[in-house]
Amino acid sequence: MNDKPVGGAGMSDVKAQTRRFVAGPTKRVWRSVRRHVPDRYAEPVRSAVRSVLRSAGMLDPPAAPADASRDGSVAPVRSEVAAPAAFTEPADRPSGGLSAPDQKPIVFFHVMKCGGTSVREGLLSAVGQRTGPKIFELDGEAAKTAAGGQDPDNWAFRDALLPYVLLASEPAIVLGHFRYRDRYHELLDTAHFVTVLRDPVERLVSLYKYRRYKDGVDVPVSAGFEDFLATPRWAKEGGNYATTFCGRSDLEPGSDEAVAAAVANLRRFAVVGCVERLGEFAQQLTARFGLDVTFPFYNRSPAPEVAESQAIEAAVLQRAREICAPDLQVYEQVIPTPV
Repeated sequence: MNDKPVGGAGMSDVKAQTRRFVAGPTKRVWRSVRRHVPDRYAEPVRSAVRSVLRSAGMLDPPAAPADASRDGSVAPVRSEVAAPAAFTEPADRPSGGLSAPDQKPIVFFHVMKCGGTSVREGLLSAVGQRTGPKIFELDGEAAKTAAGGQDPDNWAFRDALLPYVLLASEPAIVLGHFRYRDRYHELLDTAHFVTVLRDPVERLVSLYKYRRYKDGVDVPVSAGFEDFLATPRWAKEGGNYATTFCGRSDLEPGSDEAVAAAVANLRRFAVVGCVERLGEFAQQLTARFGLDVTFPFYNRSPAPEVAESQAIEAAVLQRAREICAPDLQVYEQVIPTPV
């Protein structure tokens, strides 16, 4: 980083250069907030952005309220871009293992029961850091609390959070349970989206065993697998991929339109792997991003051995396949058949 004024310019020139340098990214942040953040979260997000920019010396302190206008309303106060003492060049993103060769951040969309814990651990090991300003790993419990605890609000909060993190924090890697939204389309030019899928029927069986036998889960189940499939809350998991990646909330879950949109969006991702071939996924990440990626095994099934050995009845398994029809379509179109 060069801490000296550029080209020996006078202070007035330095201030002008600084304002142009700072104003561009700042305007892009405000523009993105208006475009990507739902109205209900816009003001808290704008407030957070202003706080970050002000703490970095990029905004002046808040001004006193403006005088009332002729119609009695108060004119909005605009913060001006402040000029530091000297113009400095922007710091480069860390090189080496912490980012892709083209310096774009890697965003991992973690789908539940798709080997995501192993993938997250492998990616963090590959970049050589687990915490720090360039690593953003979503805290699920904190996100639920921030969103008010309701599932729709939780997803809306995460939908707004992802573009905010990418635009305001400039991370090298982002990890978390996110879903793809159509408004992220522009982010595809500035970030690498990756994810891992799993055979949908196997995923549903794994989800059942997790909810049935794992201690301390937030929503445990005690019924058998057949009753599990008959519960609307869990039956909708058969369209999880279509819902997560279709990009919109107004599409009927599991509909042909949702399936087609999910397939189209996943084909825009940099890399899409599958649990059944995690080693191949690691090789793809290594080739694409220059990272030495390997995946450990985490979150093995908590089901007792006797339960693991009990085969699911053919009729019940067929019902699971019917429920998973939307996700089977997504999976079969996105994941290539091994040669």
